[in-house]
Amino acid sequence: MTDFPLTIELNPQQIFESLHLNFHGLSEERQTIISLFLSQSAKLLLNCPQENKKDDGIEQQIAELLSLNPEQAALICKPFADIFKEESRKDKDIIQTKTLNIEQIEKLQNQDESDLKDKKPESIVPEKKKGQTIRKKKVRKSKKKKSKKISSSEDSSSENTSSSESKSTTSSSSSSSSSSSSSSSSSPQFKKVKYTPILPSGISGTYIMNKFIHSGTHDHTTIAFNPEIRKGVYRFEVTFQHATFDYSIGIADTTVQFAPGKEPENRLYHSKTVRYFRNGTFDHLTDNIVLGNATFNKDGMRVSAEVDMLKIPRKVTFFVDGVEQPNYVIGIPSAVRFWVHIDHPNSSFTVVNFQHLKKPLAKHPPGSRALEYGKEW
Repeated sequence: MTDFPLTIELNPQQIFESLHLNFHGLSEERQTIISLFLSQSAKLLLNCPQENKKDDGIEQQIAELLSLNPEQAALICKPFADIFKEESRKDKDIIQTKTLNIEQIEKLQNQDESDLKDKKPESIVPEKKKGQTIRKKKVRKSKKKKSKKISSSEDSSSENTSSSESKSTTSSSSSSSSSSSSSSSSSPQFKKVKYTPILPSGISGTYIMNKFIHSGTHDHTTIAFNPEIRKGVYRFEVTFQHATFDYSIGIADTTVQFAPGKEPENRLYHSKTVRYFRNGTFDHLTDNIVLGNATFNKDGMRVSAEVDMLKIPRKVTFFVDGVEQPNYVIGIPSAVRFWVHIDHPNSSFTVVNFQHLKKPLAKHPPGSRALEYGKEW
């Protein structure tokens, strides 16, 4: 074994090399704590309080104190046992070093030395066996008190650490809660919905993942989506790409089955669909007559339909880039599906969101206009 002085501070590498130990599995913080403990408190390791656990070996106490396995504890104890086996025990406070830095340790050590100088030696009568017995009891009592002091110090340190972590967690939770509350007020909680497109046979294009890409021909293509909406609040959002002409979004009665080459305003579906076109027009039984909603005629603009089945009358409201549109429809059927329509060659659309909301986003502020399903507007 390589000898090293105990009066100087050694870095972790020197400590482990001198003891022929390999602590690669320990974190850097843990290595520093163990090294500091070994270099500055070697004698205290051998003087670990056996008063409370007389049947336990020093190795076991050290293993518990430093969270080591038995092999590591045995390797640590052996060299120090060889060095200090001839020395008698001395009554000293054991300094808890797990959570103290070097400056705090030095301060405590200086304070201990000062206390020892001021402390008056006890009067002991060697020739009286009774006196010796009394001395031993005093020493044990003193050590027990110090042991309690250590336990109290550990508990205090643990409590302070827990308190600090608790405050940090509370602060973080508070901040997170505040942020969540703020977010919740402007954006209700939602769950993502698993959906599937209903692709008409012979459709002009390809649907991959969440995107439909139109073929190179000019052909009406309308795709509805499952699930059917019967209760709750649902939001369906898409973006369009290269769709320079005649594209739209809306809802349809679940009895509607779109055929290839047919647009949603076709007479087959005219009375069972609500349609919102890229130029801002809005219709149902009437054709492209209601104005007032925003256009979404640029690539990448997000347009969404929100269906609210919670209250009567049931309703559908539209949004463009998150902005609620004034014209909305009330009295919609008890079961509907969302749909998307495009017809321009090589155009495409992407389903951005299909969500089940906790409550509707739509507020219908003053200036909004409720249009009734099943009637001409």
